[in-house]
Amino acid sequence: MCASKFLAFRHKRTVSASAETHGGDCGLTCRWTFNTETGELRITGSGEMLGYSNATQTPWYSYREAVKALIIDDGITKIGDFCFGGLEKLQTVALPTSLTALGNNAFYNCWNLESLVLPNSVEHVGASAFWGCSNLTELTLSEGLTVIEESTFEECSSLRSITVPNSVKRIKKKAFSNCRSLSSVSLGEGVERIGEYCFQYCHELESVTIPDQVTVLGSHAFYMCTGLSKATLGSGLETVASNVFTKSGLKEVTLSEGTQTIDTQAFSACSSLHKIVLPQSLKTIKAGAFINCSALRSVHYLGCREQWKNVTIEKDNQTLTRSEVAAVAHETSELKPYNGEAHQYACVCGEAVYEPHEFGEALHHDASQHVYTCKCGETCYEEHTYSGGSCSACGDTKPSGCKAIVSENQILLIALIAMGAMIAFQKKIII
Repeated sequence: MCASKFLAFRHKRTVSASAETHGGDCGLTCRWTFNTETGELRITGSGEMLGYSNATQTPWYSYREAVKALIIDDGITKIGDFCFGGLEKLQTVALPTSLTALGNNAFYNCWNLESLVLPNSVEHVGASAFWGCSNLTELTLSEGLTVIEESTFEECSSLRSITVPNSVKRIKKKAFSNCRSLSSVSLGEGVERIGEYCFQYCHELESVTIPDQVTVLGSHAFYMCTGLSKATLGSGLETVASNVFTKSGLKEVTLSEGTQTIDTQAFSACSSLHKIVLPQSLKTIKAGAFINCSALRSVHYLGCREQWKNVTIEKDNQTLTRSEVAAVAHETSELKPYNGEAHQYACVCGEAVYEPHEFGEALHHDASQHVYTCKCGETCYEEHTYSGGSCSACGDTKPSGCKAIVSENQILLIALIAMGAMIAFQKKIII
């Protein structure tokens, strides 16, 4: 409800020996009273309070430098836009469990407000509701909130910690921007989207963990967080947005499996960044993603070296390409037999890797052939080669009834066939 539509506005003044009490209507069924001696502003009645287009329209604006405490009685369901904005001396606020909504700019620039508890009945807090509450150090959010609107707590420069309830699904643009004393952020299990510039200039923030359910982390979300040294990004982020950590104090970053793209200048000018862990799912690192990361020396890639070669790295990422990239080898302890000219390994990347069989000395031999076995379990058979009545390989005597002695020409022919097979196998590997 807007003030211009409320036609029954009345202002009443009562005088006592020690103090004056001022009051009037602030909604269809809401009244306000202000005690000049105690500095207490009280809202009584039921239903929604009026909303205003700016703070100067509120009926208590002329007392803005005298209001020290605000008490809103049970029965009030909504605080209108700009209702208590600019109450520069306001220190304490008591909100009822009947309250479900706070309008835009409801408490903006309440410079001396130090603590606030939003009852769990509150489902909506408007944009910039607490903008510029520079002495607010303690804040408890409602378990009923689903969205933290744009700039809601921007410029709350004394706020030290924040716990986002599990009910919150979205944190909008600049929600905690310029909270320069904020050192701890705990994101609830329900958060799915974090807006642009959300935590920019939070200089005291030391570490951050983005939960797996977060699918969008907006650009510049942690821009100029100079105290931020460690970040872990969850598996729900397919893209790390542009400039998300630009000019932050990051030293270590871990990206989880599921991330495919690191966008333009995502980690640009992170001059302390020396270690980053990249997932096997990574496909593209865009231009300047790691530009001016002069300390970067260690890159741990969780795929194999062959996969790393397929990651697209765009221009202005020299610090990344010059760094030592530690990737796992194309190997595994699981060796599989392969019926052909090679045995097979299954790499961690899912690809099959083939190696030529390695046949050692004959395991045994019988009357007609030698038997060789590779480490993979593949068996190779080779006939005896007789010359002068005995096998030239094992020395076995030619059995009676043997019809022929292998001639030198036959031996040469066998050798040529074997050489051709080897050349064909080598070409296959090269291809």
